[in-house]
Amino acid sequence: MSGWAARVRAPEEGDPYPDALTRPDLAGTAATEAVTVVAERDADEISYLLVLRTLATGGLLARTPDYGGPLASRGAPAHAADPAVRSAIDELLQDRGVVSEVFALGPLLPERNAVAAAWGAQEAKRVCITDLLDLDVLRSGLSKGRRSDLARATRECRFEFRPFDVAVADEFGARYAEAMDRLDAADRWRLDAGWFRGVAGRPGLWLSSATSDTGGAAGIFAVTAARASYHLAARWGQAPGASTAVLWNAFERLAALGVEVVNLGGGVTDGVDDPLLRFKASLATRTVPLLLGGRCFDPAGHQRAECAGDARPLPAGYVVP
Repeated sequence: MSGWAARVRAPEEGDPYPDALTRPDLAGTAATEAVTVVAERDADEISYLLVLRTLATGGLLARTPDYGGPLASRGAPAHAADPAVRSAIDELLQDRGVVSEVFALGPLLPERNAVAAAWGAQEAKRVCITDLLDLDVLRSGLSKGRRSDLARATRECRFEFRPFDVAVADEFGARYAEAMDRLDAADRWRLDAGWFRGVAGRPGLWLSSATSDTGGAAGIFAVTAARASYHLAARWGQAPGASTAVLWNAFERLAALGVEVVNLGGGVTDGVDDPLLRFKASLATRTVPLLLGGRCFDPAGHQRAECAGDARPLPAGYVVP
């Protein structure tokens, strides 16, 4: 007997999630629900956030937020890598009718490599990380083009760094909707105005913006203690260098808040020609692989969901418990 047992509860304030956006509002629609899976043994507790989605073909899909993974609420972080923890979670999810689960282990997750080995995760696309311990060194290491972007934006743009309140949420949500319309983005990639209002006012959420009379850019940053994550951005009109300036403005303001490291995320793909990845990498101090893994508790059920367009193929190396 391992002694570990798992249960499900609603996410709560104080849960040790790695960024301020991994809370119930991520569920988004009536067909989804955010839950915290808690694995317990004596005085030890591991918390694991999942978003569950009901399938039209039957059963549930379980997915982590973009930068998720198991975290110690009580006890040592190394307990998250105990294979018995994963077994207890598997048993619970299977009993609840979960068809399949896909998890992404965030780049700043404690004991990440040990968890990856125990859970069967494999390397996926690269994620860009910026260390803020010395901004002078960081700026001197930028390319000539990025320094030129910053200089131009400093001359032409107005900079703000504001808490993400309701007014900011409405303003940014409208800009985001316009940007997604220009990209002709599919509905499954979009967040609606209600989502932005749902996260408005949450502690740790900030908007960095650089605007001119002809256009601008803005981005949402989520802060937890000494780390932050870059979550969403929108650009409009003509304001050369504004996207670079939004990140640099955030770096300066986040450093003043005591943030030491920022997770910028990755690109649309991992290709060397991916413009979003190239942009983020140009402002990063290092890149690390995102680690992905999966479980398939009902292979026939997952295949039905795939055929119906409700699920994607599972990541390479997924486990059938």
